[in-house]
Amino acid sequence: EGTFAAKVITVVGPESSGTTFLASSLGVATGAFDENGGWVFVPPWAYSHHIDEDPDSGGRVHRKRRPQGRWMFQKNLNLRAISPESVEIQHLSLPWGWLCEDNVKINIVEALVPEDCFRYERDPHLHPKVAEKLWSSTRKGRGGNAAKMRASNETLSKIREADEHFGISLDESELMTRCRNEVKISSATDEWTCGAKCGFGQYEGMALYPQRFSLNISSHLEWYSSRGVEVHVVLSVRDPSISHLGKMKDHCHLDGPGQKEGQAAIDLMQEAILKGGTRGRVIVSSYEALMTFKEAYLFGLYRELGINSTFVPSFHGGNTKYIRRALGSHVSTDERLEPSGEHNSTPAEFVVPERLIVVVGTGSLFLANSVAVATGAVDELAGTHQDSTFLTSRDGKLAVQHLPLPVQGRMCNAGEGQEEAVQVLLPQVCGLNTTLAESCRDRLKVDVESVTYPNRFFVNLTSHLEFWLKLGAETSIVLVARDNDIVLKERLRDCPVEAIVQDDNERAISIMKEVYESQTLYAKQYPMRRNRLSDAEPQRSDRVIFAYYEGFMLLGEVYLFDLYRQLGISSSHAPKTFVDENAKYISDPASAKIANEGVSDASIRHKKGLTFAKKLADKKVTSTDI
Repeated sequence: EGTFAAKVITVVGPESSGTTFLASSLGVATGAFDENGGWVFVPPWAYSHHIDEDPDSGGRVHRKRRPQGRWMFQKNLNLRAISPESVEIQHLSLPWGWLCEDNVKINIVEALVPEDCFRYERDPHLHPKVAEKLWSSTRKGRGGNAAKMRASNETLSKIREADEHFGISLDESELMTRCRNEVKISSATDEWTCGAKCGFGQYEGMALYPQRFSLNISSHLEWYSSRGVEVHVVLSVRDPSISHLGKMKDHCHLDGPGQKEGQAAIDLMQEAILKGGTRGRVIVSSYEALMTFKEAYLFGLYRELGINSTFVPSFHGGNTKYIRRALGSHVSTDERLEPSGEHNSTPAEFVVPERLIVVVGTGSLFLANSVAVATGAVDELAGTHQDSTFLTSRDGKLAVQHLPLPVQGRMCNAGEGQEEAVQVLLPQVCGLNTTLAESCRDRLKVDVESVTYPNRFFVNLTSHLEFWLKLGAETSIVLVARDNDIVLKERLRDCPVEAIVQDDNERAISIMKEVYESQTLYAKQYPMRRNRLSDAEPQRSDRVIFAYYEGFMLLGEVYLFDLYRQLGISSSHAPKTFVDENAKYISDPASAKIANEGVSDASIRHKKGLTFAKKLADKKVTSTDI
């Protein structure tokens, strides 16, 4: 067997961003990991110096016997797993490894090399899993079981002494030779790189890693590609304030280093999107979208990654415990001003746009406005429904439509019945301006004068998409995913009847799922054409794609520009700031338990999490060409 897998899928993201759940799901789907956890074999050389103290030699350490290897159980996919079909799933948080420490630099490595060639710099003689287990034992002994910590440290010390005395085993030597020759890990030639620090002496051929490190995603892609391996990276995004609160609870109890590591993770992810996104090797995935759209969304990821599977994990959202009532006063997403600039006067006649981009979802108006400006469209309100806009270019050939679900012109009323979803939402100019009625009727092939809409209604996105495709409009639908609990609270602003809000939300999710899953039905009948917006960049073939509210808040304009690229838009337009309106709903769940009991670690973590989120929200964004 070769040292490399035929295909590598690397899942990365900030700590507590949902990487474990996603990587484990992909691991099961590819056959690399068992759904109920898995046993990992640690080879004999990992324990090559089984040691004991000889009472007759003054405690001198010596080799007693060579064990046959051991099995270690993993509940979740930890670092990596390989399927029988040679698909490797790698899992790395940014950073990965030991707890953060104060006044320690952020170590960024070039690549995550194959497992056989991976060692920790501190203990290169140990199998990484053995080293991690011993370190974990040391950690658990801190402040508690001092004897356990002392025993772990003594074990490590003895193994190190034995390693210096006996050297490496024949199995290890052969393994290192293979890593040097096949994987090209060596400092002996300028053409080869090691992924991390190059091993030397008896460890030449090994890549030596710090106890805690972050991955340079861009160089990781190039490292594998240069060695002929198919490689993909999935960037996991999650609400930044929730992710930071989770990090401070489980991975890093120091605010300063934690924030620096968080910003370094963002920088590495942004760089990967800029450098790797144009080649289709970098995919952005959303924890919130996974928890909301579940298997419909997960199967879309399978399709993008070339995974043939119907595996569906158990979805248990971890955000709910952080969501509370709104804190303070914030401007609602859907109350932002329309884009500035000139507005077109009423056109002489209506024309079917050659290109139509429909933006759907709660909190999506800012995206619809950004896309409209980026494409050169100008906004025209779609009648009395102020949340529904049909923005057209001056020549009418390009349009951007914003569709909240439901479309509403008034508040909901308790006890009112459910309206059937309308099959299509026509441009408002065709319903109000009688001078365009004839051209609208001729071109849309609809008796527009007889079309009326309820004051509050849903739009069937599947039939809406088909309607415009039949007219010849190159149509894309962008589904904006956002944390479901926050969406419910946002809906309560416009409809204070909780039962109606719950029903509205379920209908909206169902409608969005349906159009996402059914888009393949139109692939052959209405194949995607190259649009005229940009001939330089490749664009997606999917007509329905997801965009992530939390992705915009975490990655800013870099993620927005990547969405433009997917839609075939060549533009450097971006909002001056990305205001994270989720932050007003988020708090540390532990803080509620210690209310009125003075300052605690939980309340401090809560403040630190919100401070970090505010810094991201207040960060100025400058429009630059990409």
